Amino acid sequence: MNEKIPVKLNWVLLFGLAGLFFGFFSCNALAKNDSTQVVANIDSPVSKIYSEVSLSSDVVVAEPLTQPILITVCLRDVKSNPVVNRDVFVTSERGAVVVIEATSRLSKYMVNAADDLMNHDKTDDNGRASFRLTSFYPGEAKIKIIADNIVELPSQQVEFRSRPIPAYFEVDLKLPFSKRTLTLIPSGYREDQLTPTQKESIKSINLATKVTLPLWLFIIILIVFFGIPVFWIINIVNLRKIKAVEAAERVLLKEISQSSKI
Repeated sequence: MNEKIPVKLNWVLLFGLAGLFFGFFSCNALAKNDSTQVVANIDSPVSKIYSEVSLSSDVVVAEPLTQPILITVCLRDVKSNPVVNRDVFVTSERGAVVVIEATSRLSKYMVNAADDLMNHDKTDDNGRASFRLTSFYPGEAKIKIIADNIVELPSQQVEFRSRPIPAYFEVDLKLPFSKRTLTLIPSGYREDQLTPTQKESIKSINLATKVTLPLWLFIIILIVFFGIPVFWIINIVNLRKIKAVEAAERVLLKEISQSSKI
């Protein structure tokens, strides 16, 4: 025998289910709002006033092997005590053009692959962290320093000046009746001279000044720079020989004239 549920009971069940759904979505919305409104204020012991940033030089030549800039960051607290084991990040507005490498990691890093965190280090027992700045490309760069992830120290302005002779100057000789070229003067540094970060920097910019010469022009250049000086040297030697012969002839004629008088 089937019994029918009273209409009043149906309405109670509907209102109950609606209340459950409303409560569930309300709790989720409140949870989302609370998660977006939570802000953690973390104080840093690093004092922007007492901390220091120093440069070995602010102007160098764009020659990474012999002209680096050493930047030293010294973190201190409000009592001027060193802040130990804190993160220091050094960045450049020119990106990979300026190579930034933590000096404490350079010797170990020479044999490792490229690492995006070479511009990061932690302070030592004296609250210091040092970085080496080099560049293959001339120009000015603004260097930013972030300490303990939240403290921005005074930025530094550095300049890399042009080399008198380009490091990347390549001369190629175009061979006649062939699509091949012969490199007369190769460009670049040796691979073992550079760190992985410096190699990545070279890839990001085009430094090479490439000159391709046809064979006929190369022959003319050889004649001008080598043939003409050799020609003048030969002429000078011949002139000296002629003068020596003339002098010997004058002496001989003088002796003949004296003997004839006797």
